[in-house]
Amino acid sequence: MNITVIPTAKDINESDIKDKIVLVIDVLRATSTIVTALDNGAKKILPVLNVQEAIDYKKSAKKIILLSFLNLNSASKIVEYEEDIVIVCAGTNDCFSIDDGVCAGALIYNLRKNNMRKVNDMGLACLTLYENTRHNLHNLISQCHHYKILENIGCQSDLEYCLKQNILNIVPIYKDGYIIKYQ
Repeated sequence: MNITVIPTAKDINESDIKDKIVLVIDVLRATSTIVTALDNGAKKILPVLNVQEAIDYKKSAKKIILLSFLNLNSASKIVEYEEDIVIVCAGTNDCFSIDDGVCAGALIYNLRKNNMRKVNDMGLACLTLYENTRHNLHNLISQCHHYKILENIGCQSDLEYCLKQNILNIVPIYKDGYIIKYQ
């Protein structure tokens, strides 16, 4: 059982995701928005931006799931017995984003509770970051570059919402060119 974390969408190699379950994270705000839209009744979503970059590799991946803090437990349950999992942090402007990394760490934390898994170094760093900040994630993430950009343009309520954990049971999956609810 292996977990690999890829720090940004631009760092994906097709061989890294071939025949694996891939989870895409873009906490601020793409995957959080998609999870919320599906929860509010959207039937399907056409992916864009960094999420699309990650999804472009669908031909190789076994399955692509979208993850945020909002649906962390639901996504964890779907992948907890999968052999090989790849977590792709979308990042911001082709750079690693701590918000995505901490979310990856939270997923690894959930998955390692029941099963011992081999985790790559990036995954171990994300897990450690989550374990050391899980009781006050907002304090860490509010210092991040992308958070500050969104805060400066008046998106404070979006930021607070995106950092809520386990409030939605929706698990988006990429299928036939669209993102839909996992059935």
